[in-house]
Amino acid sequence: MELQLTPDQEALIRLAVSSGRYPTPTDAVRDAVERWEEAERARYELISALDFAETDLSPARGGGLFWLLSPDFCLPIQPQKFTFTMA
Repeated sequence: MELQLTPDQEALIRLAVSSGRYPTPTDAVRDAVERWEEAERARYELISALDFAETDLSPARGGGLFWLLSPDFCLPIQPQKFTFTMA
């Protein structure tokens, strides 16, 4: 596979190699792809968890916090008056 990098990306890789962080440009790119892969896995896990939670909280399933929206469970909100004094 061939990649075309921007000049800024190439400069970043050259800097990483010249500073000793990576032995070769291939190692720098490989590490970047591995980090991207880890981030994508975490992203997919989060999306999956959110989809599950959304399904679990749906009114059709009778779950979640939707019962809190019922007028029977709502308490009237009383306005609060706060007084601040300077010492």
